[in-house]
Amino acid sequence: MSLDEGLQLYGLAMPDCPVQDLRYALVGMWGGHDLYLRFSATPACMGSFLDANDMIDIGEATSINPFPHGHPKLGDVGWSFRDDAGYRMYHPREFQGRDVIAVVDPTADPQVASVYGFPV
Repeated sequence: MSLDEGLQLYGLAMPDCPVQDLRYALVGMWGGHDLYLRFSATPACMGSFLDANDMIDIGEATSINPFPHGHPKLGDVGWSFRDDAGYRMYHPREFQGRDVIAVVDPTADPQVASVYGFPV
């Protein structure tokens, strides 16, 4: 499945500005794909991504694995998190039958977004 197909499946859009270090994986089959998306961008571009996807700030991550239930496959896709970063967590204002959580490292230059989507 292409990135465009995965984004469409989750009702997400990439920002209309340059991003770097874009990596993604869609794991699963028959429409039950989990989405793993990671990229870096300037603060303005990251804000554009969050705005375009109507994401709301749900608070600071309090763990070195900020995803629900300490998602066990994050290491499999090469994701790691520092315990001192002060990550911000975002969630779409409305569900589209699939859940999405974005974790942004606002201390990185450029900022880094780790987006995990899963069917509900």
